[in-house]
Amino acid sequence: MITPTQTPSIVHGERSISYRWEIGPSAETWSGNPGTDVAELRIHHFGDSKQFVASLRQVTVFGNGVTQCAYNLSGPSWSVREQVARYSAARLQAFADRALHDLREADLDTVAFAFTLAGAA
Repeated sequence: MITPTQTPSIVHGERSISYRWEIGPSAETWSGNPGTDVAELRIHHFGDSKQFVASLRQVTVFGNGVTQCAYNLSGPSWSVREQVARYSAARLQAFADRALHDLREADLDTVAFAFTLAGAA
């Protein structure tokens, strides 16, 4: 479970914010580079539908900087959306704060990840 006491690392991108919790070493490698499994809450602006979207994903980060995301064909394990008229960095941050709060309040026992969120540090 992701708890309020656990501090995620934060990655800022163009029109996106990601919170990452390290789970542990990955069994996978990329061109000989070891990987680390992380749970990632990715928040971004989806311009075509004019929405802010937050989704929980499992990601492997490799030593050479390559990231690999595992997608569920039936959709993300957990997500929230909000309609917006246009992009605003301040509104994206406010949405990210709410999404992080909502994720921490959610019952994630049923999240279908290949690794457990209980191990997140």
